[in-house]
Amino acid sequence: APERESAPQRLAASGVLNLEANSEGTIILALGEAADRLLAALPEKAPLRGDPGDRDIFHVLPPGATGFLVGRRMLLSRKAARGTTVRDAVEAAQARGRLGALMDDARLLRVFREVCQGMAWAHQQGLVHRRLGPDAILIGQQGESIVSEWGGATAGSAAPGIRAGSESFSLLEPAWTAPEVGGGSSRGDARSDVYSLGALMYFVLAHRLPYTGNTPAEVVSRQRSGPPTPPSGSGSTVSRDLELVCLRALSADPAARQGDARQLLEDVEAALTGGAARKRTLDAANDLVAKARRASENYRAARDRAKSQAQEARRREVRHGTNSPEAQAAFAAARASEKAMVQSLGDAERDLASAMRHVRGHAEARLIKAELHWSEFELAEDAGDERAAALHRQVVSQFNDGDFDVRLRGEGTLAVTTVAFPCTCLHAGRRVSSPEAVRNGYHLASGRALDAIAPIAGLPALEWAGEVLLRAHGPSCVAQPAPGADVWLYRYATEGVFLKPALPDLGQGTRRQPLPPAILDQVYPHDSPFRPAVDGIHLGRTPIARLAVPSGSYLLVIAKDGAIPVRVPVRVPRCDTADIRVTLYSPGEIPHGFTQVPSMKFSWQGDRENPHSLPHEIVTTPEFFMGIQPVTCAEYAEFLSSLEAVEPAAAAARAPRGSPQGAPLWAGPPWTPPPTPLPEGGGGWKRLPGVPANWEADWPVLGISWEDALEYCAWLRSAKGWLFTLPHELDWALAARGPDRRRYPWGNGWDPACCNSDKSGSGPPSPVSVRAFPADESPFGVRGAGGNSRDFCLNSPGADFPSARLMRGGTWAGSGIQNSVTWRSTADERHVSPKGGMRVMLVPRLG
Repeated sequence: APERESAPQRLAASGVLNLEANSEGTIILALGEAADRLLAALPEKAPLRGDPGDRDIFHVLPPGATGFLVGRRMLLSRKAARGTTVRDAVEAAQARGRLGALMDDARLLRVFREVCQGMAWAHQQGLVHRRLGPDAILIGQQGESIVSEWGGATAGSAAPGIRAGSESFSLLEPAWTAPEVGGGSSRGDARSDVYSLGALMYFVLAHRLPYTGNTPAEVVSRQRSGPPTPPSGSGSTVSRDLELVCLRALSADPAARQGDARQLLEDVEAALTGGAARKRTLDAANDLVAKARRASENYRAARDRAKSQAQEARRREVRHGTNSPEAQAAFAAARASEKAMVQSLGDAERDLASAMRHVRGHAEARLIKAELHWSEFELAEDAGDERAAALHRQVVSQFNDGDFDVRLRGEGTLAVTTVAFPCTCLHAGRRVSSPEAVRNGYHLASGRALDAIAPIAGLPALEWAGEVLLRAHGPSCVAQPAPGADVWLYRYATEGVFLKPALPDLGQGTRRQPLPPAILDQVYPHDSPFRPAVDGIHLGRTPIARLAVPSGSYLLVIAKDGAIPVRVPVRVPRCDTADIRVTLYSPGEIPHGFTQVPSMKFSWQGDRENPHSLPHEIVTTPEFFMGIQPVTCAEYAEFLSSLEAVEPAAAAARAPRGSPQGAPLWAGPPWTPPPTPLPEGGGGWKRLPGVPANWEADWPVLGISWEDALEYCAWLRSAKGWLFTLPHELDWALAARGPDRRRYPWGNGWDPACCNSDKSGSGPPSPVSVRAFPADESPFGVRGAGGNSRDFCLNSPGADFPSARLMRGGTWAGSGIQNSVTWRSTADERHVSPKGGMRVMLVPRLG
């Protein structure tokens, strides 16, 4: 205000105050005694505001203005300064000749570094200067560097209490102003200050302006057209490293410049100390690593997408048919994702290799490399490709700096709980309606598909009306905790082609204990080659809390007084938990001849040696009981005899035969098991087509159709009361291979001596007794899944074959991969074959 000008002017002249005027008033900094002199010099009624806790900072307001407190911040204040501008210093250096100019250049570069230090602090506080130029930088009387001209400063992200400067100020000439500010497209930020500092640095190094023009618009146009002539073009001895720092700061694109004055200062220091080349190399490596990280993220996204799309394609194939537009679109999407996955993996590998050529041992590059190969290891392991899995695991080990220690050790955890149903449904039975009898999308009585597009009807006549009494738990039956079951643990180890129970290595403190003979005899037949011949680890009694064990394939034997002992194969995943929940059943709840298969995750398909194998998938099935043996001729004869009593023509039509409408191969009625030996001349018994031997009572029944098998299950339900049906192929696969992805029921190697195949004997191949090959035993105790007879399954192969059903298992006429647990074949619902028989499954709970 005019009436107060004299006092501030006198104080400023004394050199102890600084005045910074804008439209809001005058900011004054006074230190020590100067504060007292300020108060004495101001008019008595001057509108003075200051920080109550610090008398060194004041704000003098114009008349009628509403003020604000500056507080203890000094962003808009400075000491009163007198000195030479950088412009004058550069011009003076030019006049002193080459040697003098070199000395002055070193001094000016020191000043520039100090200015960068001050601006770095200002940028950290959120303050943007916006008027940095050679006239705003003063070299004081003692050689100190002073940043002046703060009147146009703005506070971008400054703390509360810092007031932005006025917008009504004159910008510098365009040569010192960033093009986005000079062109009017931006108010400016820390990067625009960096541009001004770059222009100032150029002026100090080259003694000339980076850009010139006849008009401001022409200067801005040249700024945007590309970098200026390097400072060394004027004959300057500036180093290439320093020159590159300067040219980066003068980039037309703000994003290409240093982020703020601190980054600019770091680049300048690195150039001056000879570290610019190293920094440039590191920056290049970091840029490549950032690209590799993006590529690796794209790779993982494409990998997950390809997996889910492949599964969706399979579902659409089953539902709509292989050649349907829905399935083909899903397969095409999966292939596109796989292609993107491979491309992203290649991009990441290329950039990582380049980065590690720039900086050997680059930590982040090594981490990304290990992550990528761990993902590839998991994919190879998932696909059953042991060679590729081993190679990728070796790469992970090579680039592991500690992040993969746990995963490479391969530990997982095992938890075991036992439950039991308190109700008596499996003893006394319960009323079950037909709509309840559903599992995996199929009706258990008729084989009708509930969600298929094509009409897969099965045998609707076998679905009952109203309710029937069945020995099965319902949705309302809830299992309760049943603690106190003893648990023994074994590890599956390779012994020739077999996977046999062995003593697990769990370190010290574990309790070795043999399985009691009474329990052993209940879970393993005497002729089983898989009966544990060594001690197991007695884990204690359920519940078993999470126990750390190496990942791999294990066997649990669980027993409790009053309950049927059960053997449970377990796959402990790497860095994950196998949480096993086993239902205990009492004698009488389950008929003899069935083995328990608890609900668990297991590997479905994914066999590299089987050219027709579906993609690998982890699936879960509800608990069930599987027939240990296939249905024998003697058991099937009992069914025909019962059927003969009520429907003689149906019994003859269901008897084993050589073709769907062919005459029975068995003599009857009466329908009896095949006698041994057959009467002279056969006595009405005829051999199966292609079979060189006579029927025997303990052969698996052959020459029957899927419809015959389903009728047998209906008769068995009526006669015994349990919910018998044919297994869905998912149930069959789990019962036949267990959760550890073995290729054959006994292990991973083929040996014709293990099962009845076309190469198992010296004579012509033929069916044999279901007890003839005890080695053909799955980890759950199911026998005959690898050879002798193939089993009908409940489900259809999909919409492509609406009148067909799947068959699983090996046969007496096949060998090798055709007898593996991943081999799938189909047959029409009425087709009969000398290789096809049946196996019965029991469902203990619905819903």
